[in-house]
Amino acid sequence: MTGPGRCRVKHDAPTRAGRRTRRVRVGVVALGVGLVLLIGMTLAGSAAAWRPDWYRPPAIDHARLRDDKAALATVQDEISAGLNGGKRVTVRLTAAQLNRWLAARAELWPEAAELPVEEPCVELTADGLRIGTVLKWRGWRVVGSARIGVQVGVDEIALRVVEAAIGALPVPAAWLVDGLARLPGVRDAGGRAIGSEVWVPNDLTWPNGRRRFRVVALQPGADEWTLVLEPFVTRAP
Repeated sequence: MTGPGRCRVKHDAPTRAGRRTRRVRVGVVALGVGLVLLIGMTLAGSAAAWRPDWYRPPAIDHARLRDDKAALATVQDEISAGLNGGKRVTVRLTAAQLNRWLAARAELWPEAAELPVEEPCVELTADGLRIGTVLKWRGWRVVGSARIGVQVGVDEIALRVVEAAIGALPVPAAWLVDGLARLPGVRDAGGRAIGSEVWVPNDLTWPNGRRRFRVVALQPGADEWTLVLEPFVTRAP
């Protein structure tokens, strides 16, 4: 009994030790993978929660709300008078005014309160515009942003998505292009998505008077854009 017993002990001990070693190794690997995933999720969450420096959505400026309403009404009246009178209209828009209108959108357009947009912000530049808004993404409140180039042609207007991101994480431009093409105003106007661009017919309709018009010129600049609108001339048969 002594011989076989000793042999059995000598063979079993390394086996048990090897199993313990393997279990320790598996545990260490699992712990390492868990830590890597945790760090990765933390970094991804931090990147998603990042906000661009330019993104500074204003709150409603109640002290200027009456003036902002009056400024919007003046722009609308000038466009209506010009287009319905068969004349070209020059419209100048500043980023500051646009952002105040966006902040007070529920006050200016009651139907805008139903739009799924939170804290929108616009930046005007010489080579396009930046747009940003707060989104709910995987339990986070993050800033979705995009840089869009605008090109005005005789027959069509092209909106090119140069880049899009959630926080600091880039996302495919196709995500935004598809969403832009589905907007009621774009879809109803016959807009279509082509690659990273959305093309909209340069044949628009002004609500007051149902006057057809087009954009004949766009002069983008830092913090201010100038647009020239021209009514379509209806020729007698």
